[in-house]
Amino acid sequence: MGKRVLIATWGNPSFWNEVEYNFCGQIHKSKTSLLPLIKALNPDLVIIFGLDTIADINPTKELTYKSLKESAEDKIRKFCQENGIFNYLPEKRVIIVIPPGGGYFPSSTFLGKLQDFYHVVLHELITIFIEQIEIQHSTKYPDKNKKDFLEIHLDLTHGINFMPALTYRAIKELVQIIDIFSNVHFFVYNSEPFVFNSSNRSPLTIHPVEEETKIRPHFPHEYIEDNGSNKISLLKPITDNYDKKKALIGSNITPLDINTFFCALFYGLPLAIYTFFIEPNELKIIIDNATNLFFQKIEVSKENTVVIVKRELSFTEEFAIINKAYLLAELLSNQGITQKDDISFDAFTAMADSVFKKFLNIRATIFNEKHYFSKYIFDKSKPEWKSVIDICQPDLNGKKSQPNPRNFIAHAGLEKTLTMIRKKDGNFFLKYDKTKIDIIKKIANKAIKLKD
Repeated sequence: MGKRVLIATWGNPSFWNEVEYNFCGQIHKSKTSLLPLIKALNPDLVIIFGLDTIADINPTKELTYKSLKESAEDKIRKFCQENGIFNYLPEKRVIIVIPPGGGYFPSSTFLGKLQDFYHVVLHELITIFIEQIEIQHSTKYPDKNKKDFLEIHLDLTHGINFMPALTYRAIKELVQIIDIFSNVHFFVYNSEPFVFNSSNRSPLTIHPVEEETKIRPHFPHEYIEDNGSNKISLLKPITDNYDKKKALIGSNITPLDINTFFCALFYGLPLAIYTFFIEPNELKIIIDNATNLFFQKIEVSKENTVVIVKRELSFTEEFAIINKAYLLAELLSNQGITQKDDISFDAFTAMADSVFKKFLNIRATIFNEKHYFSKYIFDKSKPEWKSVIDICQPDLNGKKSQPNPRNFIAHAGLEKTLTMIRKKDGNFFLKYDKTKIDIIKKIANKAIKLKD
């Protein structure tokens, strides 16, 4: 069955007036465009993104950042209760998320990078999608008549300043990944603006701004530069006096590991996907550690009657990259893919109809390799592991042939000097030569860096 998710960006609902909204010809009286959308769409889940800046601040009371976030969330939850949201949707199906904002206000100042809002939204959406939404997938081409889809509806009516652009960016990047495995429909809405003291009180129409029933599936292919430490920096200090080493999150995962994983997916290399697969939990641990440290390093202080909320750290672009890798690893795990040094040839070709079912060029390459191996390699394979190059060219007389990076990409990762094969119980198995793993990683690293 399909899933329908309604996402909204909200400023401060305390200042909203009741108006008439027109959505699909139906008139609704409400203080928010979210209510008519809920009535019409009947979503399975609603996600509201607010801001920490809308918290009620009393400078006379002791404040922590946790209490500020709770205040902002309580304000939105109370508004939902008082304005009928929970009459049409159970409260447990409404998730309220409070990312960090920024700006100067009469009783408070919030200091930090606005990009942090995007990173928190991206992280929270991935967490919600993984934990609460069963992403449908098929081993065949999508059937438009079947409800094996995920619908995402985004209402930008109440979003202020940077919120709509950064939320849209995060969602658009995610739907392109999810659509690899599922069928995603994406809709964006925005209402006509409310004008104070206007004599024209006609209903405000909620307009569809974007309707995409055909998403272009897209593997992320960002490249992580090694800064010399062989570590991935998910956080960076905002102030110069902060010790940069304290912002590093310890992990055995290196930039080379992520680049190799992305290369295997982007270019369609099934054996490399299994060989260099990164377990989701390994990624989740470093993401959670970075997120916890980010929020721990938010200072709340007072200057006279003004409360100052200051973030010492900011998320890096690598934080977004690792989150996307985490989502991909989870989606691949759902299809039974895990780290393996050797796989059957059937598992190799099966990816053409699962992970790469919507990528026709990659599918064709995988099946071309199947045809080549069936015609020239299988009959010569033995129970013991043997290099494919030795089977193809036995007349080399022990001379070493050098790996060809172009062939590695062009032949779905089955470069002859790097790949080994054996026959066991009537089945054929593939693996990479263990002595050449570092060579493979270097080829993949260069390929993903030069992908554009």
